[in-house]
Amino acid sequence: MNKLFAAISVLAFFVIVVMMFMFSPTEVGALGIFVFFVLCYAFFLGLAVNICKLFLVLANNVKKNGIAGIEKKSYKYGLVLAVAPELLIILNTGGTIGVMQIIAIVVAEFLLWFIVSHLHV
Repeated sequence: MNKLFAAISVLAFFVIVVMMFMFSPTEVGALGIFVFFVLCYAFFLGLAVNICKLFLVLANNVKKNGIAGIEKKSYKYGLVLAVAPELLIILNTGGTIGVMQIIAIVVAEFLLWFIVSHLHV
């Protein structure tokens, strides 16, 4: 499953690069902008899952939960972590990003991490 996330993330990155250099937002329209944000989320999801897995391995959770526990936790935390860059991109399209918006994103991330950490899925 991890190789699938890596492959999707790399493919999404290359499609994003092509979209950024070949087209403008007026050329792709609303559906193209939606596809752009979905691809950005797919790219950040691949990065976030691997970052979470790295931190979980470094925290030495292998002895407690085994490798399957780390895989499951890294997917859950990666899904939450991948939301933050998307929110920053969306807020930046409306103008400049202020301190209050960044604080709101950080608070939302902490709340989501708290909720996900208490899920028994």
